[in-house]
Amino acid sequence: MAAVCTQKYLQSLTLFGIKFGLSNMETLLAAAGFPQNAYKTIHIAGTNGKGSTASMIARMLAAHDLKVGLYTSPHICQLAERIKIINPLQIEKTISEKALSGLAEEVKKLSRNLPPGVSMTFFEAVTAIAFMYFEKMKVDIAIMEVGMGGRLDATNVIRPLVTVITNIAKDHTYWLGDNIRKIAGEKAGIVKNRIPCISGETKKEALLVLKKTCEKQRAPLWGVLFQSHRTCHAQKKISVKANGSLYENFTVPLLGLHQRDNLAAAITSLHVLRDHFPIQVHRMRQGLKHTRWPCRFEIVSKNPYVVLDAAHNAPAFHVLKDNLNCYFFDKDIYLILSILDDKHAALMCRILIPRVRQVAIVRLKTARFRHVDRLAGLVKNLGRAVKIYPDFISAFSETKKNLQKPERDVVLVTGSIYLLEHASKKFQRAS
Repeated sequence: MAAVCTQKYLQSLTLFGIKFGLSNMETLLAAAGFPQNAYKTIHIAGTNGKGSTASMIARMLAAHDLKVGLYTSPHICQLAERIKIINPLQIEKTISEKALSGLAEEVKKLSRNLPPGVSMTFFEAVTAIAFMYFEKMKVDIAIMEVGMGGRLDATNVIRPLVTVITNIAKDHTYWLGDNIRKIAGEKAGIVKNRIPCISGETKKEALLVLKKTCEKQRAPLWGVLFQSHRTCHAQKKISVKANGSLYENFTVPLLGLHQRDNLAAAITSLHVLRDHFPIQVHRMRQGLKHTRWPCRFEIVSKNPYVVLDAAHNAPAFHVLKDNLNCYFFDKDIYLILSILDDKHAALMCRILIPRVRQVAIVRLKTARFRHVDRLAGLVKNLGRAVKIYPDFISAFSETKKNLQKPERDVVLVTGSIYLLEHASKKFQRAS
């Protein structure tokens, strides 16, 4: 299947929307010979921080002479970004167009085993491709990130060495439930019998659900304990305690206060994996130096400062505001924004808009962003100047002209992965 045909086939599956349930995956993977059982796995769920945590774990494991598969979502620019392999030399390669096309064709054929009238969704097909690709490439271990929730997510067909639940907050409430207890129940659905579960969650209501689920599954529940060193303006280090062991002075490889929590969860995961691999602290440190995770409070320019951040829900906006107050406390923020219609835009605006000087809203070409005028109204009601632009390029160009102190001011791009795709492509071309 040619690359263009692959994209068209997978894109056609988006018409079937989101479908919770494991029957399609179980049927297809059985027909494929259960590729997900050919290697060890780690399963990661959570509202935010999944990708950063997965990337850190992948880098640390690769430093132990392991070939590591990494499956994450969503992608920023290219579908292939979701499926990567990191080798012991820390060389990262995304799935090739040829491999993606071949496996997409195979998935299309295997989908004939589904009941009449039943079709795979886009996420199910891509997840199946990832499982099959990792088997084909003979990875030693794969880190699988949940797409949404956990219990009925397409990735939940594995028996991992460890499960990780980064945090639990309100997002995707239409699908996961309208309160923390229900959302926690969905995410705790990845917990497996007698398999250790690691979580950095601290909210009592969510922890109660996690504890009950782990007790029922006889799965050890590991909390995340760490101490942070130095101020937020210096390169941060943390020390992590795990069952009597102390992992001292680990440098946080990604920018952002929240990355301390993600690193602590990643280090705790490596501690638990000592039962399966000869984990060494110096190799963990070496691997972390190679961690990269684009569009997560990423500074892509310094004159002016341009920050790309994939925050697209209210909890992530709280974290983003804290990071702005830490790293850019004395600078004016010029915001380029898009927020999809199914997000809690009013709350997100109340969190972030008071911190910025002016706002440029980009009109995205997607059916999920039809109420651009309503978003502009929310911004205006919070007392900030706002203008709507047809694309990112025009929004960025005019925002740069409006900067009062270009050498100090900050242009922040956030609110939607769709928007980040356009911004990221611009700065990739520039580099």
